[in-house]
Amino acid sequence: MDTVQHSTSHQPEGERRQGKSKKKLSRRTSLAFERSVAASDRTLMASLRTALSMISFGFAIFEGSTFLAQAEEWSAAGPQRLGWALVLGGTLLLFISLWEHVRYVRNLSYRTGNEMPVSGALVSAVIFLLLALLVIINWIFKLGIF
Repeated sequence: MDTVQHSTSHQPEGERRQGKSKKKLSRRTSLAFERSVAASDRTLMASLRTALSMISFGFAIFEGSTFLAQAEEWSAAGPQRLGWALVLGGTLLLFISLWEHVRYVRNLSYRTGNEMPVSGALVSAVIFLLLALLVIINWIFKLGIF
């Protein structure tokens, strides 16, 4: 006598397989989200490193040329303009990098339904952007903070 095995579920076998693959796809999607956010954080950290190098080098050129111009009689206008350009360029780079990172992660979060994570790279970049803006404001209004 032939015995026929019947499924205990009332779903066709194809639908049961799809249910299993949806779970794996969901897990895969969450892991892909985490990898994408981590890649975006690494990109932000690379931009942060470059921007901080530009800002600190510009600050050093500006302050060093001011000190040397006071000690000797030569014009510090050229080096000071270069220092300004580096500080402003680094600050602009940092702002654009922050904007792109937040825009990308927010869009990714919206598409996947996850919350937007706040990483250490993001917090560091915001802090350094505020410090760079403080340096620029100090130079414009000659507050003497630095």
